[in-house]
Amino acid sequence: MESNKIDFQSLSYRLENEFAKYKSDYPKDFGTAFTKTLPLMFLLVGATMLFIATAMKYHDGATVTVSVVLIMVSGYMRLMFGKKEVTDPELRKNISGVRFDIEQNFGKYSDVKTYLDDFNAEFSRVQAYKAKVKKQLYVIQSVAYFILAVVFAFAVAMK
Repeated sequence: MESNKIDFQSLSYRLENEFAKYKSDYPKDFGTAFTKTLPLMFLLVGATMLFIATAMKYHDGATVTVSVVLIMVSGYMRLMFGKKEVTDPELRKNISGVRFDIEQNFGKYSDVKTYLDDFNAEFSRVQAYKAKVKKQLYVIQSVAYFILAVVFAFAVAMK
């Protein structure tokens, strides 16, 4: 009996530890995800402005300066914030493996079933939140890239 209790505690500790890692993994929240994509957006805006200024032979000092500053800020942000992160797929595998071990070894106990039901509900909530953050970021990126493409096409057509 004591052995089962210790085994369950060690498995539940591993499960909670992996879940904590998953919760803090990318995308932790919208701000973190948006910050990781800003360098690429700044680079695209700066490069588009520089191309438009060059293509239209509009070498206004302010336009070229702003575009170069945006490109430099993009490089600086890339150094400061790093590359765009991705979610670690091993974390979900580890969580599923530990959950399976707990279900197989201790699934016959009602309090363990309650614990796993509560855990599954919380895990589903976190997964839904991460999916919502990814969707919001995708919408913002799509709109920004569409606007850049329209501006770029307009500048090429005006040439």
